[in-house]
Amino acid sequence: MKLKGKKVVFIAPEFFGYDLAIERALERRGAEVFRLKDRPFINPFFKAITVLFTRPVRILLNHYYNLKINNIPYNCDLVLVINGQTISRNVLLKLKERNQKAKFVLYMWDSLKNRSTVRDNCDLFDSRSSFEKENTRLFKFRPLFFEPKENNKVYENIYLLSFIGTAHSDRFAVISKIKNAINSQSCFWYLYLQARWVFYWYKLIRSDVSHAKINDFKFKPISNSDAHDVFMSSKIIVDVEHPMQKGLTSRTLEVLGAGKKLVTTNNDVKNYDFYQYGNVCVIDRNNPKISQEFIESEFNPYPSNIINFYSVDGWLNDVLKDV
Repeated sequence: MKLKGKKVVFIAPEFFGYDLAIERALERRGAEVFRLKDRPFINPFFKAITVLFTRPVRILLNHYYNLKINNIPYNCDLVLVINGQTISRNVLLKLKERNQKAKFVLYMWDSLKNRSTVRDNCDLFDSRSSFEKENTRLFKFRPLFFEPKENNKVYENIYLLSFIGTAHSDRFAVISKIKNAINSQSCFWYLYLQARWVFYWYKLIRSDVSHAKINDFKFKPISNSDAHDVFMSSKIIVDVEHPMQKGLTSRTLEVLGAGKKLVTTNNDVKNYDFYQYGNVCVIDRNNPKISQEFIESEFNPYPSNIINFYSVDGWLNDVLKDV
């Protein structure tokens, strides 16, 4: 789909700048973008409520979305939705009524098992894609992406390994085991929790966190620039996907684009074309082991066709190919 001069309604959650990368890619192609936020809450409490009670939250947010939609012009050409967790059917139908010639495109960058209410609205989209392979009946498979960075700064590998991410599922337990296995001071660990009360709640209900200390976690999101500096100053990036997740995380593709080595618990990475270049080490999340040979070996550069395919522009080409 050619986007020059087109009006695009873009609905996506805020997620570590990946939503902004898509918005920038749309604008680079000449689109006029009108943004709506999926999961518009900033407060950690309301974010948690959204996850636990998605359907009631959708109903409550209808008024919010209707007000926002009234500020968007009629007859847009494309409605691109990422996840659509808090977008109700009524909201989508209103968008269809106002934009009758528009193509509706859905992309899932979260597991459908974690966002099961999305199934309610699948029939309203002209094209549907997902980062997971197992939902091919409803979705076309398309991996996530990275955004190429223009940065003249020269980095040295200060950190042997680094991890930055939300402390969901068993991540704390896995990271703790990796720390013990590596036993190196030259590592950077940033496990984020939305609030201190979440830490104390986890201490009560989760055995894997019962022995954790509050200093094991961070309660303020790291800035994109600081995260990028850590990323680029690390020889190896650690990735721990959600146990229920089947596709690759966005971090995996960021590592690919940055020219860094990857340690991951995600065995599915072996099925992707870039795995064969020897820059990825797959570990057992219950008993993580990283060979000294992998740690000491140098990064093997990827060919340009692989880099282009997994870039945000390659992603956009694929997601919009069928509309």
